[in-house]
Amino acid sequence: MKAEIDFTKGKAEFDRFLAMSLAVTTKSAREVVETNFRGVMRWVYSVTPPMGGGGASTQIKVKVRADGTATNTYSVDFDKGKRQGQRAIFGDVHHAFRPIPNDRKQWLATKKGQAALKNIYGPTAIPELLQQSSEALYSWYVSKQSRDKHFRGNGFRRAFARDIETVYQRALKQQGATAAGWVAGTIGAKAGSVPLWIRRHSGSNSGSYTEKSSPTELILEALNPSNHADSSRIQGQLNSAYQMQANTMARALAAYLRNK
Repeated sequence: MKAEIDFTKGKAEFDRFLAMSLAVTTKSAREVVETNFRGVMRWVYSVTPPMGGGGASTQIKVKVRADGTATNTYSVDFDKGKRQGQRAIFGDVHHAFRPIPNDRKQWLATKKGQAALKNIYGPTAIPELLQQSSEALYSWYVSKQSRDKHFRGNGFRRAFARDIETVYQRALKQQGATAAGWVAGTIGAKAGSVPLWIRRHSGSNSGSYTEKSSPTELILEALNPSNHADSSRIQGQLNSAYQMQANTMARALAAYLRNK
């Protein structure tokens, strides 16, 4: 994200368990750091829309080696996140619009039909609005969204069912744009694959990955430049990605110490 993220407890816990892991492992410091950076890069998807939220699912399996390091298998349920996002977008579009059966579009051809549309479907069922293009309807819908990307207009408006479906399909094309900002970091860290519906946005928003090293320091950085309207809330959630990876290291260390 563009703004700075205030990592507090999660980052502190991550640093603490990373230091403990480095103290007991026989692996190189670089390998331990890279392994856990990959872990964070997988966890960030679980808190980035549309995977984020109470309905999302993320699983991890930890296999501890004899030297105290761990092989981690991360499973972010991208399919569930996609379905969750589709339901949210569908509900939001239909909160903004109420459908008129497509076969009644012909009523616009006569004054009597126009009057009937307004009488049955309300004050927004008028030719000036019903004859707008689907592109104009989509622009209106986006203009009425609040910072959390939800429709916040003063009441709904009427549109023909086919036009509402077109708006919905257009909105779906934006799904995954924010998560795509992590793609460069995922590739750079060799943190696994990302589904096509997220990667399709990487041409315009893949983020960046940088690595800086010296004999005494290793810095790995993934930047998601998404200008998401709700980025401040998302940034707060990203703190939990560090906490999740800290928990992973804690489990691995506990298992290692039990086996010593």
